[in-house]
Amino acid sequence: MPEKTTQTLTQQKVKTTTKINLVIGMISAFFIGLAMFCNAFLYGPVGWNYSTFASTPDTIPPTALITSPVNYQTISGLFDITATLEDNTHVKKVEFYLDGKIRYTEHQPKSPWIFYWNTTKATNGNHVFMIKVYDNAGNETIVNPVAVTVNN
Repeated sequence: MPEKTTQTLTQQKVKTTTKINLVIGMISAFFIGLAMFCNAFLYGPVGWNYSTFASTPDTIPPTALITSPVNYQTISGLFDITATLEDNTHVKKVEFYLDGKIRYTEHQPKSPWIFYWNTTKATNGNHVFMIKVYDNAGNETIVNPVAVTVNN
């Protein structure tokens, strides 16, 4: 009988030791994770150099190209004016000008950009439109004007 008791006590010691090791492991993992979180929170993800990242302002203006219509094209009805937009960071907005006056502004545009112009509300004859494209840093690009003839 004493052997059984010794064996039972040894099994209980093993179970208790295993539980203690498990708790110690969980506590260690918690504090390692907490230290990693605090480090990332204070200093950013590993490999990021915030001094370089923050001190380099975006000075590159966006680019854009009006793909439709082509210069001196005759158009009528509901016409799609399309353009491709690109920027090294993000295109913030596009402004559409018709005959020198701003007619439409779109924030957070996608490329290709499309403006549906109802030419039936414009006078027949020659018109000039252009677009201005802005990025998040305030850089802007004025796309070369396009002259069209409206004939409804």
